[in-house]
Amino acid sequence: MATGLVIGKFYPPHQGHKSVIDTAINTVNRVYVIVCERDGDKPSGSLRAKWIEEWYKDNKNVHVILIKNVYDDNDTELWASLCKTWLGFTPDYVFTSEFYGEPFAKCLGCKHVSVDLYRRKIPISGTMIRNNPSKYLDYLEPNVKAFYVPRIVLVGAESTGKTTLAKRLTEHYKGRTIWVPEYARILCEEKLKDNFNSNSVPTFHWTTEEFIEIANGQKRTELEAAMKDGVEIVICDTDVFAASIWHERYLGFVSDKIEEMAKDYENEVHRQIYLLTDNNVPFVQDGYRDGENIRDWMFSRFLEKLTSENKKFDLLIGSYDDRFNQALKAIDSVLKN
Repeated sequence: MATGLVIGKFYPPHQGHKSVIDTAINTVNRVYVIVCERDGDKPSGSLRAKWIEEWYKDNKNVHVILIKNVYDDNDTELWASLCKTWLGFTPDYVFTSEFYGEPFAKCLGCKHVSVDLYRRKIPISGTMIRNNPSKYLDYLEPNVKAFYVPRIVLVGAESTGKTTLAKRLTEHYKGRTIWVPEYARILCEEKLKDNFNSNSVPTFHWTTEEFIEIANGQKRTELEAAMKDGVEIVICDTDVFAASIWHERYLGFVSDKIEEMAKDYENEVHRQIYLLTDNNVPFVQDGYRDGENIRDWMFSRFLEKLTSENKKFDLLIGSYDDRFNQALKAIDSVLKN
């Protein structure tokens, strides 16, 4: 049974890397992919390894190994020795698209297969993507692309124009974006399905488990949107970070679990830009809103947490048209970089 090795940083994994792995799959019986991670990498090595595993989830002959890279990148003999130790054997082939491939194969004592060495077939590199992700989204598989598609997240107190603004922005950037509505709205409608009244103040009773469901649902729908073809930005009516504040607002305490989910998700997304709507606009009851009297607290809490956690955000103030124009300026800046 012939074995093959593909090793690299995969920082991030792109279609060039996939071509190398696919060549190995078509050449040998079993392929081992070693992902090298350094401290501080974003995306992390574990996330990069997960993406590659997802590519080949139906192929039991592809094995992904994550290692911590604390070694000299230029010591070819050392790397050959380490690979034999990690694998427990000497592979029959090593597949690369790098000039180091031939000497590396000699140190390993195996054959070398060079794949698109001069990047003529797939003209991309990890460095190119890291320097300008938006420019090279087409060279990424959907699960990797989703990491690099920026999120524009609208947050703020109730009835401050977030959903209306999200819809308006989606129409303005039609063909380049997708709007992800509030997942919590689904649960709100379910809770009030038997006694809904658009003119009355509703009464909600929430649990931490329901907010975890909301956070997971919001994350899932956001990722699905970011993976779609042609999407350059995702406009979100809320996110996991916001779910933590809404949990605090309804239950009176911070959920460690949802805080942890928010921090984890921040590491799974390249860029999040928050648009915080102030509450100097009239409150409009739609049958689902119950926070008219705490809008000041909600706005202050969002402002406090966005600031303390060093999140990038813009404050939207003034009329609805003013807020729309301020949002356009913030989003256009993201699209240019």
